[in-house]
Amino acid sequence: MRFAFLTLCLFLTAPVGAYANPSYVAEHVPQAQKVGEGRLNLLFWDLYDAALYAPNGQWQKDAPYALELKYLRSFKGKDIVNATIDEFVRMDIHNPDLLNPWKDALLPLIPDVDKGDSIIGIRTANGHTRFYHNGTHTGTVTDPRFADHFFDIWLSKQTRSLYLRNQLLGKAK
Repeated sequence: MRFAFLTLCLFLTAPVGAYANPSYVAEHVPQAQKVGEGRLNLLFWDLYDAALYAPNGQWQKDAPYALELKYLRSFKGKDIVNATIDEFVRMDIHNPDLLNPWKDALLPLIPDVDKGDSIIGIRTANGHTRFYHNGTHTGTVTDPRFADHFFDIWLSKQTRSLYLRNQLLGKAK
């Protein structure tokens, strides 16, 4: 299961359907509109649908935005967290003084997910990362460095899937 999640950023299929814009997204992302969306799959398995929201549909790295993952398969929360830490390491973050507290912070925030569940991560104006599971706030990581690196898993040029990044940023053709 951990391997499956670790490879989430590898393969992507065509754009997917519309997403809701929950009130808690609008609370932290003013005038939130969808920037882009895509579906990630690995070999024969659809893994999740993803959508990015930003003010007026214009994403900026240092402004508030929200990333929604709607899962199409079940995953253990601890596997999602471990894969996240593995992605940080892959993206050249090797400092245990950052990684260990981030892992400890994420473990209670990321639950097991089933098909149809969603997790939304919101980068707030002050650089905090708020997490929601199926609309319920599970907690916040207040370290702004975490927000930058966490969302880079999908949105940086160093992502495993440039195609997904381009779809989320509305640049895919």
